[in-house]
Amino acid sequence: IMEREGTGPSDILFPSAVDVSAAGWFVVADLGNSRLQRYDLEGNHLGTIVPGQVSSELKVQIYDVRVGPDGNIYAVDSKGARVLVFNPAGELLREMDGRKR
Repeated sequence: IMEREGTGPSDILFPSAVDVSAAGWFVVADLGNSRLQRYDLEGNHLGTIVPGQVSSELKVQIYDVRVGPDGNIYAVDSKGARVLVFNPAGELLREMDGRKR
């Protein structure tokens, strides 16, 4: 159950955003650990999503997160200037790069 601040598998360090799905789980943008964490509504850990970096110089910085009506997770990587779309299992479905014109 989610109860600690830290860097362990289900811990959160500096949460920056949270959203709840219609299916009854929520996702937290874990800014300090550069990842997303999924939990059920009782706080049980359902999974971790670790986005890949744009480059070795740009660490991922998940600033905001939303769960769409389709259940997909939309995460804003402010350092990488992109929006990442994951399914609930954590598979990357799409990357929208804000730097491309």
